[in-house]
Amino acid sequence: MRLRGRGEPRSVTNRFEGGTAGHVVMTGSVQGGIHVHLHPGEWSAWSKAGTGVSVAALTAFGAGLLLLGGAAPWRVGGAVLLLLAAWQAIGAWRAARDTDLFLPDERLDAAATVLASRLRSVYDREERLSRIHDPVPLRVRWAEGDPLLADHWINIRDGEDGPLDLTGELADVAAEFTRLPLRRLVILGAAGAGKSVLALRLARALFDADEVERGVPVVLSLASWNVAQQGPWAWAARQLADHYPEIGRSDTERDAVARALLGSGRVLVVLDGFDEMPEGGRGEALRQLNAGLGPGRGLVLTSRPTAYADAVADADVLTGAAVVQLQPLGVAQLAEFLPRTTRRTGRHEQTATKWDPVLERLAAEERDRPAARLRAALATPLMVGLARAAYSDTDADPMELLDSRRFPDRQAIERHLLDAYVPAVYRIPLDDRGARGPWQAEDAGRWLAFLARHLRATGTQELSWWRLELAHPAVVGAIPAVLGLLLLTGALYGTGAGRAVADGSLPGPLWLLFGLLALPAALLCWASQPREPLPGPRRLTFPWGWRPWRPIESLTAPADIGAATGPRAVLRDDRVASLTTGVFRVAEGDHSSWTLPVILLVSFTAFWISWRTHGLDWGYEPNPTDSAVLIVCGCVAFVLCGATRTAWARYALARCWLAATGRLPWRCHAFLEDAHRRGVLRQSGGVYQFRHLELRDRLAGEGEPEGGAKDPHVLFDIGGWVGQMLLVAGLFAWGGYAPGTVPAAAGPHSAPPPACTLLSDGELRPVMSRPEKMSRAQLDTDDKRACGWWETGPGRDALLRLTVLRQAPRGGVSAVRMAENQVQDGKARPLPGVADSASWEAEKTPEFGEGGYQATVRARSGNVWLTLTYREELADRERVLSIGAILAQQVLHNAEIADPPRRRLAAIPLPKPPADSRFARYRAVDTRPVVGDEVWKGNERSQLYGARELPFAFRGPRLDCSQEFGTPVRWSCGPGTRTQDEPVYAGQEIAIEDCGPTICSKAKVNRFAKAFRWYADKHASDWKYLDESTQYNHATFPVKPDKDWPGLKKVYGVQLLRHMKVGGTHYLLAFRAYADAAHADLPRKTLGDVCAQTTPSV
Repeated sequence: MRLRGRGEPRSVTNRFEGGTAGHVVMTGSVQGGIHVHLHPGEWSAWSKAGTGVSVAALTAFGAGLLLLGGAAPWRVGGAVLLLLAAWQAIGAWRAARDTDLFLPDERLDAAATVLASRLRSVYDREERLSRIHDPVPLRVRWAEGDPLLADHWINIRDGEDGPLDLTGELADVAAEFTRLPLRRLVILGAAGAGKSVLALRLARALFDADEVERGVPVVLSLASWNVAQQGPWAWAARQLADHYPEIGRSDTERDAVARALLGSGRVLVVLDGFDEMPEGGRGEALRQLNAGLGPGRGLVLTSRPTAYADAVADADVLTGAAVVQLQPLGVAQLAEFLPRTTRRTGRHEQTATKWDPVLERLAAEERDRPAARLRAALATPLMVGLARAAYSDTDADPMELLDSRRFPDRQAIERHLLDAYVPAVYRIPLDDRGARGPWQAEDAGRWLAFLARHLRATGTQELSWWRLELAHPAVVGAIPAVLGLLLLTGALYGTGAGRAVADGSLPGPLWLLFGLLALPAALLCWASQPREPLPGPRRLTFPWGWRPWRPIESLTAPADIGAATGPRAVLRDDRVASLTTGVFRVAEGDHSSWTLPVILLVSFTAFWISWRTHGLDWGYEPNPTDSAVLIVCGCVAFVLCGATRTAWARYALARCWLAATGRLPWRCHAFLEDAHRRGVLRQSGGVYQFRHLELRDRLAGEGEPEGGAKDPHVLFDIGGWVGQMLLVAGLFAWGGYAPGTVPAAAGPHSAPPPACTLLSDGELRPVMSRPEKMSRAQLDTDDKRACGWWETGPGRDALLRLTVLRQAPRGGVSAVRMAENQVQDGKARPLPGVADSASWEAEKTPEFGEGGYQATVRARSGNVWLTLTYREELADRERVLSIGAILAQQVLHNAEIADPPRRRLAAIPLPKPPADSRFARYRAVDTRPVVGDEVWKGNERSQLYGARELPFAFRGPRLDCSQEFGTPVRWSCGPGTRTQDEPVYAGQEIAIEDCGPTICSKAKVNRFAKAFRWYADKHASDWKYLDESTQYNHATFPVKPDKDWPGLKKVYGVQLLRHMKVGGTHYLLAFRAYADAAHADLPRKTLGDVCAQTTPSV
């Protein structure tokens, strides 16, 4: 502060500090801004001790584990504990240090402008909903109060002597108030006399009178002030910051701005409900208010006369304050108001309304006792408003109020009007209600009665959604933690991670031990926490500046409790903050609130790392799916255990419980908004209040308080704390010690079914048109753990071999570890996405058909592993590898130890065959029979023939072929078909000679035919011409017994000689096919196909 006077200007620093509530007044020319140093309240002894013990214990345990070394889980656990200790220590340090803010005048002026704009709309809405101007204000009058309750006039008038005329009406309140130099006024009135309405009208009228520059009027309810814990201006600043947080961007800034606004006189505090404070604290409240009053600070206070008089007798009058008292309503005021609130009963202006007969009785002689009782009951604006709702807005007749039998006294009339209010207001539909109702009057009355009892039980007038948790039984608060731990216990069992059993140091499987330790720990941790509501909701915001030390606080800023859209917006903002960063709230506050989540995080992390390290030895190794499930369930359990640190989570639990028990509707916010629009409730920032205290008390009745909120602790003693610590220590030991004592396991799976039963023909048909199992002779083994399949159709040759084994533990090594060694042995490469683990190898197979690829896949599920080899003609590496991976997964799935494959065999692309391959040369033409009527159809057991020296391809039975060198191009196939348990005697011979571009000579034809002579020609039919270039014959003849073919007696054969042309080259073709006479169709089909695939020269 710079002072100007004699001599040079000099700077003076004023400093005020201490633990008491009070105000600092600086006079003179004050230049610059105001520095506000905020000192948070002192921690309790329990909080200090708990934080110190927590930091010390976490540091000791973490350092010990980190220094001991050993297994990775212990090291990780130690590091996590040290990080948590550092987190807690930094948080404690930051909570204890001062926060220094500089607030220039421009900043305070801007905050006052924002506050004024916000409050103007708030007061307009509340006046509209309270129907003050509908149709006209009720002429409530006041007069000067008891002089013994007011200060001296010279003090009231700031040095001027002489009284002021303090009589007036509701419409004159702003003008009368501005006549008071110090702007301090005490408004007294009986219950329902209109004190709150007058305070609201004054606050709103000051805006129209352009008086807000001398202080923005802010109406605050005194019912929430605890004089033993806070001074009046610290409490007022907290209320201002909570209800209207748009004045600042953070908690600290809001508090500083609110204190500065109050200290600089930019806010006029209107304190409503002095009589609602505890009786024993009113005198102290008055003393503290006087201690904080200074020049330029106005104040308005409302109270019932008796409550204020008792406080004055105990303390003193409010310094510099005038006192007015609201007067009872007279019949004239009723006659001016009530008839105008209901419709006429006739067409003429002078026609009476339903109220006129009643008013005539009220204006009659005093000897009319029913009228006198009603006159006394309607002497307050509250009762007039209730009567209007019960009779003017309905079809009811107010003459019943004069019934002496129903209403023998004034109290009976008042009770009737209070009881009739809720049914009356809920009988009228609201135009702006939309689709959120309607609410039945009976249900609404029951729910409002519950809320009234809840407010009475908690000793507050503010109905805030984030404190509804106090309305349910205390044990309900443990439900989230218990559900989270049950979910995690089930995940430990379901994924197999917790099924391992220790070697005797701990009894039972790990999942059961976790449940037996975690659930009691959750109950004890919950029971040792005080049952107190959180301070308020929070809002997800973005930081305005770079704050590297506040990554979490910047995301969990308090929600705007004073937002224009009201409590629903506050709930929405807090829900966003809770679901995004609310889990970090477990590290705040008393140590008992975060002990379980933190230890759960540490122990579960240590266990998960142990599982990742030793899972194969347990027999339940972590595959990606199980790991994901366990991590997700662990995160959900952690969030649920820490959910009680967020207002939204507590509200969600309370909402579910209260709706399930019928105490409140499921759409709680819609109901409260509707009650607000109907005038039952009033809104102050993000909270609601009953518009009339008498209505709340009447609804609450005489029943027991709801929820048991007056019992703040369920269990908080040394025994409970020790038990909690022991269980937490056991939980940590479970995560770090128990997993290391699990012996080598035999594995989770029993012996799988025989290999040949693990794949069906239908599952193989996408890659084999006609799959057929290989014989034991072809497999060269009788082991049922092995099987093989051939392609026996006309498609590309394919071969599949499969071996499925169950591994046993050996030499102290678990079965799963042994199986894993088999899978990952050698030069094989890892194959992700198949079973628990898989590897692959691939190589070219030039000798297989026209060449192709072969893939070998080894896969494991638990302690069962397989080796699968798939070979396919004209395939590339990607195809055989994909097919092998899918078939391996399918085998394990059919063995009921793995999930089904995610990819289908039919989706794997088939490479296009080379142009010179037999598949490219085979023509799609119609085949006509030559002998008999048989032709190849569909996927009959057969194959395509077409060596590179053969200029065409044809279809025939599956035979092994060889080429005879030193002769004309000639192939011999057979005897005996392949890929059958009982081969069929069959064979075929092919000879071909190249004649060049001209037709073959007759001599060459004769020489070629003579070389292809058959020993069975003597049994053959005569040669027949098929066309000018083609001759054929066929024969059936007996054969001698053969030890290789004991059942063979007769053979059937066909022969073909053809002069054919391919491109520009002429060829001589000789073809012979034969088979057991019982299978004569095979050579006939083959002959027809050869004729169809070749073209005669002529």
